[in-house]
Amino acid sequence: VPGATHFFFSHTYKGQPYNRGLLRACLDRDVRLIDWELLRQNGKRIIGFGEYAGLVGAYEALRGWGLQRGTWSFPPALELGRVAALKAELAAHTWPSDARIVLTGVGRVGHGASEMLRAGGFREVPPTEFLYGAEGPCFTVLEAEHYVQRASDGGYDRSEFRAHPERYASALAPYLEVATVYLPCHFYAEGGPAFFTAADVLRPTNRLEFVGDIACDIAGPVPCTLRPSKGNDPFYGWDPVTGSEVALGTPGSLGVLAVDNLPSQVPTDATEGFGRAFIEQVWPQWLAGDPEGILAAATECADGSLTAPYAYLAGYASAIETAAPEASALGGRVEDALVGAYAELERLATDSAPATFASVTVAPRAHDLRARCRDDAAVQRVERGFDARTAGTCPRGTAQAGRPRQRDADE
Repeated sequence: VPGATHFFFSHTYKGQPYNRGLLRACLDRDVRLIDWELLRQNGKRIIGFGEYAGLVGAYEALRGWGLQRGTWSFPPALELGRVAALKAELAAHTWPSDARIVLTGVGRVGHGASEMLRAGGFREVPPTEFLYGAEGPCFTVLEAEHYVQRASDGGYDRSEFRAHPERYASALAPYLEVATVYLPCHFYAEGGPAFFTAADVLRPTNRLEFVGDIACDIAGPVPCTLRPSKGNDPFYGWDPVTGSEVALGTPGSLGVLAVDNLPSQVPTDATEGFGRAFIEQVWPQWLAGDPEGILAAATECADGSLTAPYAYLAGYASAIETAAPEASALGGRVEDALVGAYAELERLATDSAPATFASVTVAPRAHDLRARCRDDAAVQRVERGFDARTAGTCPRGTAQAGRPRQRDADE
C-alpha cells in the first residue's frame, strides 16, 4: 500500500539479489519497510520463529536418526502438527543407552531444540561430563567458546570471534567421538571455520551417525549439508568418502536433516507464538511512539529513501536488470568490447608513465589473462567473466561489503 508502514521478513538487508524488487517497490511507493529480523533489543531479536525451528528440528532429527539406524519410526512432525504432540511422541519412546546429542548454539533455535530434547527424556549435562563419563541418554549444549578456538594459540575471545571468525578453527572433534547425533543451531558467520570434515567422520574414533542441521547453512560449516530438503522428504544420506548424497541408511554414511522452513511443520503453534511476541514486544513500542528506537533501527526505508543505517543498500536497490540478448549477439558484443579492453591493457602494461591504480593493479594481469583464455572461443567468453544480463546489477558481495557486520538473533 503506497505510503503505508509494512512489516516484512524482507530478505533484503544482506543484499539478497532475489528480493531486490521488493525493496525497490517499497522505495518507489514511499512505503516504510520494517524488517522483522532487525527488531532488536539489547542486540537480540525480539521476534521470530527460531524457537519453533529448534523444537521441530530436534524432533525430526531424532525421527531421522531412527530411520538411519532402521530401528524406530515416528510420525512426521507435519502429520502431528502441534508441539505438544511431538513432545508426547518422544516421551513415550525408550532411547538406546548410547544416545548422545551435542548441540551448538544458545539462541532461540538452541533453546527450542533443548526444550524438545528434555521433553523427550534426554538429560542435559555440562560439556565436561558429556565428554568424560555421562551415562544414559543425554545431551550437551555448546557455546562458541566450546566449539571454536583461536587457530594460532587455542584461545578464545568472544569479541574477536564475532569480528574475525576466520581466525578461529573448530574444536568440535572431541565431541564427535562421543555424540551419535549433532544438532547445529548456531549462527554461522561467513569466513568461520568448518565444524568438521569428511576426514573427521572417517576416523575410527568417530561415533557420529546423524546431523540435524537446524541452522541449514548450505555450503557452510557442516559438510554434509549439501542442499535444503523438503518437509515431506526431509532426510538424505551423505557419503564422507565421495562427498556425495546417498540414500538415508546407506552403510558408512551420515544421515542428514536440512529443512529450511521447519516452523511450518507446526503452523498453529508457530503462528500463535509469533503473534504473542508481536503483541507483547512490538506493538507496545508502536503505541508508545518507539521510545527505545527499536522500530526506527529496523526501518530500512521510508518516504522513498533508504534510512541512514541501510544507506549501504543504495547500489543494490538501484541496480538495473537488463534483458538478455541473443546468444550470437552477446558473443559478438563481448568480443568487440574485449578487443578494445585488451588493447588498453597492453598499452598500460608497457606504459612508462608514472604508476596509477589502473597500471599497477590491472595491467600486470593482461598477459596472464590472455594466456589463460586462448584455447577455445566459447571458453574465452565465459572465463572473461562478462555477462550482459547481470553486468548492470549489484552483486550481493558488493552490497554486503559496505554494511556493518550484523549477528543473527538466534546466536
